[in-house]
Amino acid sequence: MLCIAVTPTSRTLAKVDLLNAARRADLVELCLDHLTKDPDVGDLLAACPKPVIVSCRSTQYGGKYDGGETHRLGLLRQAIIAGPAYVELDPDAAEALPRFGETKRLVAFHSPNKPLKKIAATVDRAVKELHADAVKFTWPTPDLAAAWPLIYAVSQKLSVPVVGQGIGGGGLTFSLLARMLGSPWIYAALEQGMEDVEGQPTVEALESVYDARAIDKKTRFVAFAGFPDRGATNGDQGSACRSWNAAATAAGVPQRALPLEVGKFDHLPDMLRILKIRVAALGPALSAEAAKEWSQFAPLSLDDADGRAVPTVAMQAKDGWRGRVSSRAALIHALTATCGGSLERRQITLLGAGIGTEALARMLMDRGATLAIADPDDAAAATTAQRLNARALQWRAVYSTHTDVLIRGERGANAPAPVPLGEGPKAYNHAGLEPRLTVADATAIWAETDFLAAARTHACTITEPSAVAAAVLSRLFEKVTGEAWPGGE
Repeated sequence: MLCIAVTPTSRTLAKVDLLNAARRADLVELCLDHLTKDPDVGDLLAACPKPVIVSCRSTQYGGKYDGGETHRLGLLRQAIIAGPAYVELDPDAAEALPRFGETKRLVAFHSPNKPLKKIAATVDRAVKELHADAVKFTWPTPDLAAAWPLIYAVSQKLSVPVVGQGIGGGGLTFSLLARMLGSPWIYAALEQGMEDVEGQPTVEALESVYDARAIDKKTRFVAFAGFPDRGATNGDQGSACRSWNAAATAAGVPQRALPLEVGKFDHLPDMLRILKIRVAALGPALSAEAAKEWSQFAPLSLDDADGRAVPTVAMQAKDGWRGRVSSRAALIHALTATCGGSLERRQITLLGAGIGTEALARMLMDRGATLAIADPDDAAAATTAQRLNARALQWRAVYSTHTDVLIRGERGANAPAPVPLGEGPKAYNHAGLEPRLTVADATAIWAETDFLAAARTHACTITEPSAVAAAVLSRLFEKVTGEAWPGGE
């Protein structure tokens, strides 16, 4: 079930929020601690056609209520008498308030700084001493490692149902996993800006991006790390996850994208094995530390290893996790589409003489392209061209030599940064960009670069990063599901 928490500040808005939430929720949580005036709880409940959880959390337990404890307990007592489906009670309130009527008791444990230990013992105490019908745990989940105890808590078969709520960037990740693990319900905010806790996903994200209602025990996740959308919030990996989930829905396969921030990698193999995650897509927004960790966790195959490359895909193999650099093949696929479906006899100039560029060059030559290698270091360009049996182009001739396609690639070990734009002797002058050229950038294939931006101003034809990203995802989708990417690329 999906529980939408509403956090109204006025009694009038409370009724509106309850009605709006009821249209999209299976269960609604009414958070009384946000109200500025005492409500008539029975009147509010009458306005909601769905089962309601009533809560009134003090600041000690992560809420907004900062009045007297006696008054807070009075509000909760009034809520119990009004007869909602559940009343949420922290341990203090559960000790003070007896069971009454048919209202079920959701005993909530809030730990603002770290996970709680001895989950089973805590649940047993809640049942025996606090008369809990269900138990809720809330604590920080900035990443998978921190969320793991909460994932464990909701996955156990205990004497009463257990639900959880993650605080922070991993809240969405936890909620999606909780759906797969059979949690009785997960929490969502009605709208962005109305979150009950930091990191709470919105119902819009859960429904339209992740199709959360379709997630069940048969669902298998593909992890997406480092794919933020512009303006993405609450751990949302944005358009990449949206595209993957839309494709899975259209193809009718039980695959879903899981936004993932790992945190500590110490126990990642075991965590992924337990969650039955065998594939991870790795995007451009990984921190330097995370990229290093992923490279060590999923070392590149011999075909891809070039000393600096970061895998764009990590897959579980018989001998452990292995990385792949799928972006080069995807770039060529997108470039081929940009060039009308063929690179045969196309004159292509690669800027940069690095090992990664060399791997890209071999793929281009396999497609029938005629290749020239140029680098501010003429000796490096000559050495690379000789290994490839391609043409070496001296840097001073790069503007005067005819080419159809211009691709910026990686440079060598002594000059790891890509060829810069500029007017110096070791830079590429954007004046050399002409409208007749097709331009691509292999150094940052997921996003706009200064090189592509300059090419746009000169009306060049661009191999769009979005097309490259789609090619990466479509090939991964086919590999994972055995189905074609619906609707093309």
